Amino acid sequence: MVLLFFLKHAALTDLDVSASFFGVYDGHGGKVVAKFCVTYLHQQVLKHQAYLTGDIGTSAQKAFLRSFSNLW
Repeated sequence: MVLLFFLKHAALTDLDVSASFFGVYDGHGGKVVAKFCVTYLHQQVLKHQAYLTGDIGTSAQKAFLRSFSNLW
């Protein structure tokens, strides 16, 4: 059996004035999923209300869940 993973990464050192965003996407969901996450996950983090109040953990979690539901 041959396993092919599509590693993608995001490195945004200037997400906003006080934060950076780094992500490594192993592509276990496929090439499309990895590319989707590179393109959109950080945008979802910024859009969530929790981010605006400084709760980055909740914002990241909600962004992941929203992105996941958008894929399927």
